[in-house]
Amino acid sequence: MQGASREVHERMALVARVVERLCQLPAAPSADWCQRAAAELLPLGGDTLACVMVATHDAAGRPESVEDAGAAGGVRGSREALGRVLGPEAGAWTLAMGLEGPERVRRVELSSLPLEARERWRAAGAEALLVVSEALWAGESARRVTATLASPGDEGLGLAAAQAAVSALARRVGLAFGRKPLHPSSRLTAREMEVLERLLLGWSIKKIAEDMGRSPHTVHDHVKSLHTKLGATSRGALVARALGHLAPGGEGAAAEGVATPGGLRAVVKPVSLASLRV
Repeated sequence: MQGASREVHERMALVARVVERLCQLPAAPSADWCQRAAAELLPLGGDTLACVMVATHDAAGRPESVEDAGAAGGVRGSREALGRVLGPEAGAWTLAMGLEGPERVRRVELSSLPLEARERWRAAGAEALLVVSEALWAGESARRVTATLASPGDEGLGLAAAQAAVSALARRVGLAFGRKPLHPSSRLTAREMEVLERLLLGWSIKKIAEDMGRSPHTVHDHVKSLHTKLGATSRGALVARALGHLAPGGEGAAAEGVATPGGLRAVVKPVSLASLRV
């Protein structure tokens, strides 16, 4: 009994750590956002496989487009295999169809999938999947975040853990991506993210330039671009937006509209929407 109790305690502690890490993801739409999220979710999948997608479904639950996607894996599965689970043939996007309310999480056996999808998931190291889907903004079901994990251990605890973590993930995605699908040009580049991360540490333009080996003028141009992309009119608003204290577009307190409740290899598929449509 003590052993079972200790296992539950350890699992809860793991979920708490994962949720904490997810809440530290930038509230800004970086080009590798879903990659970062998948890497943070990975421990819940036993360090086997995690996949995160921000997708749009119509009123009937049919997929329309994928805005961003990323996958991370531990010791099993090659980088190429991880990338293949992001393609439409793997079905990660459509696995979440019809997941609503308390049924927004379910276990999927690979044997129930088409042959092509089954082979892709197994090549990435999965034996069974936990699929969770969450609305990004309260009262809106069209835009969703979908997380797929290789099934960890005890089924009941695994489902609860996945649901708790993805609820936190959905809130952070809502702050980063906003209510409407983003144009690719609105995503922050890797260089802009480097600048933003240093601004959040309170660094000056001069110090950032010295650290990055760039001129102050170049760094200043990046900062201006950050202001434009994040809709911030002041440095304070920029920092508040990036930390998640302001909703996208500066819509007051962020919490008001947001829905609530080993060596890693991460794969970002710079998402071509045309290639991901089904």
